[in-house]
Amino acid sequence: MRQSPRTENNNQNFTIFNKPLHFNIEVGGCIYILTNEHHTTLNLGVTADLHSRIVEHREKVNPKSFTARYNIFKLVYYETFYSIEEAIER
Repeated sequence: MRQSPRTENNNQNFTIFNKPLHFNIEVGGCIYILTNEHHTTLNLGVTADLHSRIVEHREKVNPKSFTARYNIFKLVYYETFYSIEEAIER
C-alpha cells in the first residue's frame, strides 16, 4: 500500500533559509517569528513546544486566527530559553 504524503504523527521537517531545521529541543520555552509567503506580515509567538505550534499554524487549527487569515506559517526566527517565563520576558 502506498503511503500518503501527509503524516499523522507531525514528524515533519521544516527549513529556515533553505536549511533543514530539526526540533530536538528540550527546553522550557521558545519565542518565534512567522511570516507569510511574500514576507509582508509577521507574527510573534511564545510556546513550550515549537514543533507542535508550527504544525498548528500550518494546518490552520483555528481558521479564524490571525495566522490562518493571512496565511502565516513560514518560520523565520526562533530562540530557546530554559524556562517559559524567560521566553515571555524576552
